[in-house]
Amino acid sequence: MRCDGGASLGFGHVRRSLSIARALRDREGLGIRFAMIDDNTAIEHVRAQGFTVDVKPGGAEEIDWLLALASTHTPLAVILDVRTDLSAASVLRLRGADTIVVAIDDASQRRLSADATFYPPVPQVFALDWDIAEREPFVGWEWVALGQDTLSTPATKSDKVQVIVSMGGSDPLGLTSPTVRALKSIAVNCDVTVIMGPGTPQTLDAELKAIAPEFNFVRNPENFSHLTAQASLGLITFGVTAYELGAQGVPAVYICLNSDHAQSASAFERSGMGVSLGVASDVRETQITQIIQELLEAPELRQAMSAAGRMNLDGRGAIRIAARTKQLIEERKEALSFEFRGKAAVA
Repeated sequence: MRCDGGASLGFGHVRRSLSIARALRDREGLGIRFAMIDDNTAIEHVRAQGFTVDVKPGGAEEIDWLLALASTHTPLAVILDVRTDLSAASVLRLRGADTIVVAIDDASQRRLSADATFYPPVPQVFALDWDIAEREPFVGWEWVALGQDTLSTPATKSDKVQVIVSMGGSDPLGLTSPTVRALKSIAVNCDVTVIMGPGTPQTLDAELKAIAPEFNFVRNPENFSHLTAQASLGLITFGVTAYELGAQGVPAVYICLNSDHAQSASAFERSGMGVSLGVASDVRETQITQIIQELLEAPELRQAMSAAGRMNLDGRGAIRIAARTKQLIEERKEALSFEFRGKAAVA
């Protein structure tokens, strides 16, 4: 599993890669190693899940490092969930090292050389040129890998309206404070829980409690899925959490870190699962206050958004990706065995 995470990169790629890794290990019976850049928080998170991590040496070229790992461990497959400059030619070199290469949500040229690629149905995917791709991509809500293997879905929720706030594992743009200030102005009576990820500054706790002492503040909770499942509405940065809330039937308002995320969030908006405020740099606190208040005052609309989320996302994407990867491994094994038998017969 080749993925990265940290304060600047966020933890979404790591969380969904862990879901795929657990499915490969626990359901498909495969041994898993992670290959990551040197970020202690992300690496310790992966190790805590019981996986070995190979750390990229300083100054090493990514492909040289991966080929060295392939030579040492002879992996059956390499799964890429990265945003590095690893090239399509490098993917071919990995495949030449006798391994299958799978890419997750990858818009780079790597996708054209991979054995399999998996995507949510977002506008960027349909705009890509696939003419010279070696394989047809797998595109659809059913191929979305979430950051949780199983999602809490309580039969009943609290009678009081619950708002959950999550600006990601590291909150790279410092959005938690302004969103808390915006929610402080909400006129609707509701409970607010603010979740801070492992990469957010420790100093943020006191700052937020000073702004809104009546809110609940939770840092890096183990029961993240349970907390979000209780919510009537989410206020989040767009990313893996958006897919998780959709699968739980929790409508959400998305603040996007960049234009690429804004494009992806538009697919959620078109599907009726949430509302996108666009790129964070263009979002004002008054906009946040207004849209949250409007949604809190419209329970029937929230119910429709909840149903749309559950209809589109069933939370089994990681399991499907793992099963398809195992199938590719078996198909390749069978093909190589047939080729060997053929050569033996000729000899």
